Amino acid sequence: VAYFCAGLFPNQGVFQVAVDVKTGKELGRGRLTAAAQGYLERRNGKLYVSTGRDPAGAFAASLKRQGKGVGKLIRDIPQQYRYAFIGAGDVRIGGGDGKVAAFRRQDGAEIWSAAVDGAAYSLAVVNNTLLVATETGAVYAFGPQSQSATPADTSNTAPSKSQTSPPVSPAVAKLADDLIPRIGLRRGYVLVLNCEDAQLIQALTQRTDWHIVGLAANTEQANRARKRLTAAGLDGRAVIHVQPDTTSLPYTDYLFNLILDARALIHQQPASMSDELLRVLRPQGGLFVRQAQPGTEQLFRRPALDRTGDWTHMYANPANTVCSNDERVTGPLAIQWFGRPGPQQMLDRHHRTVAPLVAHGRLIVPGNDRVIAADVYNGTALWNVAIPNSRRIGAFRDSSYLVATKDLIYVAAEDHCLALNAQTGEREHNFGLPSLTGASQKSSKREWGYLAVDDEMLFGSTTPQGAIRRGHSRSAIVEGAYWDHRPLICSNGLFAHNRHDDSHPWTYTPEGGRIVNATITIGDGRIYFVESRSPAAASNTTGRILPQQLFARDTHIVCLQATTGKPLWSRPCDLSSVEHAIFAGYADEKLVIVGSGNSGTNKKTSHVQFHLQVLEATRGESLWSHTQDQRTAIDGEHGEQDHHPVIVGSKLFCEPFAYDLDSGKPIENWKWINKHR
Repeated sequence: VAYFCAGLFPNQGVFQVAVDVKTGKELGRGRLTAAAQGYLERRNGKLYVSTGRDPAGAFAASLKRQGKGVGKLIRDIPQQYRYAFIGAGDVRIGGGDGKVAAFRRQDGAEIWSAAVDGAAYSLAVVNNTLLVATETGAVYAFGPQSQSATPADTSNTAPSKSQTSPPVSPAVAKLADDLIPRIGLRRGYVLVLNCEDAQLIQALTQRTDWHIVGLAANTEQANRARKRLTAAGLDGRAVIHVQPDTTSLPYTDYLFNLILDARALIHQQPASMSDELLRVLRPQGGLFVRQAQPGTEQLFRRPALDRTGDWTHMYANPANTVCSNDERVTGPLAIQWFGRPGPQQMLDRHHRTVAPLVAHGRLIVPGNDRVIAADVYNGTALWNVAIPNSRRIGAFRDSSYLVATKDLIYVAAEDHCLALNAQTGEREHNFGLPSLTGASQKSSKREWGYLAVDDEMLFGSTTPQGAIRRGHSRSAIVEGAYWDHRPLICSNGLFAHNRHDDSHPWTYTPEGGRIVNATITIGDGRIYFVESRSPAAASNTTGRILPQQLFARDTHIVCLQATTGKPLWSRPCDLSSVEHAIFAGYADEKLVIVGSGNSGTNKKTSHVQFHLQVLEATRGESLWSHTQDQRTAIDGEHGEQDHHPVIVGSKLFCEPFAYDLDSGKPIENWKWINKHR
């Protein structure tokens, strides 16, 4: 009997299953209320399902609880052998980076260790033999005696593909060669109907990076197709499922980038599209091939879903509304996919970097000095590009370095901005910083600060070199990501590029002051920002300025015409109560400014406060203002002073309250209100 668990998320079903090893017949199953994590264990006639993620840590902790002398070597076991940890009798075995080791259960003493190639992710003990599988695909066997093959022994060597790969007919090979460039799909999931002998699947898999699922009408066809794929060395790249018809497919919605009918294509017949095939076809570009030969309506391309929205900037859009206008947000919610890219190339969450983006069916993920793209509907990894010195932490005190459009992904790093092909990640353009007016501006070293795209314009700002927070450490978190009274990142110039070439129609240099990056907002052809003209701001050369220095005096809100940079209006603004974070947003000819401060200095009695101002956007006249008491202690360490406002339609949300955007009147019966009154 073989035992295993299936599923990951309890609300969608996690099961423990038993099957007959010889036949695969299911013998029984039971539903679990927690996610299974780690190895199953059979002990004393019972089956134990692990729900922890650190079995090596549990081993070290159990020794400590038993009063055993736990030295540094044992304390290091969880870190050194974090990929896998199992037990066999009185022995515990761990898998680490390039090594495996065995330890005594009683005291944790190391019995033996050995080197392997890659991280040892999977361990199993069978008939006094330890089997180790690593990330490289290598499998090792450790036993009482070495049984390594001699160099001349090739009995266990896998045959090469060239020796065993079955031939594909010239007609099918030509069909594959013709189809691939017409479709233009680099990576993704493909469903092939009526695969029969899998010749077309073999040809497509050998020529592309597609993950292919073939449907066979019966077991006989499926076995024939599987034997062909195995002989061609394509196991895992393509799989065959038995599915007599397509009236009900066992796949999640929107899974496949491409659907083909092998029988129709090979015999040059039109293929029919059903509602069920449409259900599993990816929106926003998913393809169904109607017929093999060039002609009218040869490809059906599924459009985007109705009432959806994109998230192209850190706060959804250049207006910073934090609302994508996506209307398909009602429950019940369910997991569409999970998996890579995973956490290994991400910034630690406590550093509070910029948000992932979604545009034209792609998920754009900011990594650790890299940007990663995936298919938003099925998780296909599209590309992964290293971009040195691009990461930012404490981004809410600064601005984003990442923007997504339908065709290009813009990434600011150091003193330039890269434009990457949205589908391939290939570099298409490199924008530099324009010159600013004033001798001091020309001579100082600068970095690309703010970044946004609106229509065909690319907007940026210049900050002094070293101003942007890029550290990745505990001290970096303490300095820039949490708590009260932290410096804001400011710019000494603002500019615009045409987003497809080097032309830059305008630059703007503050009059003896600094632009607060977190307040730059674009809406209806205008760009807004808070500009400090205080002596403390004007004399600052670091680009990091405390709010109390920025907003003590001579603070203005400025509006420029976005296409020309022409000043439209500038108004003095009292922001002296802002001590921590400040944000701005735009909607429906209204400019929203929200900043946080403290009601006093006593940590026991003082509260965090949010100060809201709403201005008429075309002239800058004040419409209403309000001070909101959060009823939370000052100097909080979980972002209590950093809530960004959200604008949804005619409502302004500033956690935990909601207001009518036009009048400032509180929204009645808003469910968060009573909790904080």
